Amino acid sequence: MASKYQLVSSKFYYEDSDVPRNKFNIKDTQTIHEIEKELLEEAYAIFFNELNEDTRFDEEYFISLHKRTFESLYDLVGLYRDFNIKVNLDFVRENF
Repeated sequence: MASKYQLVSSKFYYEDSDVPRNKFNIKDTQTIHEIEKELLEEAYAIFFNELNEDTRFDEEYFISLHKRTFESLYDLVGLYRDFNIKVNLDFVRENF
């Protein structure tokens, strides 16, 4: 399976892998993508139901959204990074 991540030499990824380090030590690309997809689907339902006319789409909101969506899988969520993560947009368009 193709990865949505483009391999970049970084401590963010497992060595010789395109899989980001995670709390469960999952190193299989397909498995990590399936988990991320499930988390995104759950988050969509929750966030959609929470939206109201007072919702402010500001920096604080998006940081919270990112953290709440992925904090069960990754440590580096809801934080600013000092490195770039490259995402393969073709993969995302085809699979999400």
